Amino acid sequence: SRVVTHALGIIGSMLNVKVADADHAHAAAAIAGVISALQAHQGDNSLQRVAAQTLVSLVEGNYGAAAMLREHKDHVIALLDGIMRSHPGRDVLVLGGRVLYSVFGVAGVLEALAREVQKGPKQQAALMMVLGKFTEESDLEAILRLDAIGCVCDAMAAWPRAASSGIAALGHIAEFLIEQATQSAPSCNQDSQDPCSGSKLGGHIEKCIDTIVRGLEYEIQQRRPNSFVYAEALGALRNVSRRSPALARRIATSTSI
Repeated sequence: SRVVTHALGIIGSMLNVKVADADHAHAAAAIAGVISALQAHQGDNSLQRVAAQTLVSLVEGNYGAAAMLREHKDHVIALLDGIMRSHPGRDVLVLGGRVLYSVFGVAGVLEALAREVQKGPKQQAALMMVLGKFTEESDLEAILRLDAIGCVCDAMAAWPRAASSGIAALGHIAEFLIEQATQSAPSCNQDSQDPCSGSKLGGHIEKCIDTIVRGLEYEIQQRRPNSFVYAEALGALRNVSRRSPALARRIATSTSI
């Protein structure tokens, strides 16, 4: 087990590059080795953590390696679910989420949020953290079609302990949508007109903001407020306010703020 763990670490460090070899032969061999190791050592937490890091090194930015894993979607998802279920540590959970995003995109992360095996505050928090981290690289159509905002809101309602990660994700999504709204109206003079005014994305952005404010209001009422929720909520509202005067006014109407 220790030998295999060290070998996985070496594989990950050698292939931690953003440009795949021409025929993807190295990635194919490495993926086969990682999956075999995961299957043979399912109860070894240390090995699985290194394997998750190795998979991240293989697939982030390596579209050839990601495509190979997509060909075995059910098998790969089952392996990642197993890793994330058996590891309580946030670092491993986030690694698993990063692999899901790199291979299956936004849909992979949102599907994981809904799977019963991922129903736990730490798993939900890690997945929402990944969703927020990679929002700027995401596809607008996928975020809207898959109702990423609704999925995050549902997860926050079901798992209050994951609220800070959900608020952070909604903040990133709101910023991304504001940026998209601005790009769709490039002639807009931001000094005289709000970039989000009249945008089709306005309702989605407002839903993000309202959910963040409600999350902060809920936390204020608790006997022992969670400082992480305060930090993420105030940071998200600050960033959104800087981008949109209209949203800044909307936020300012909240007595909690």
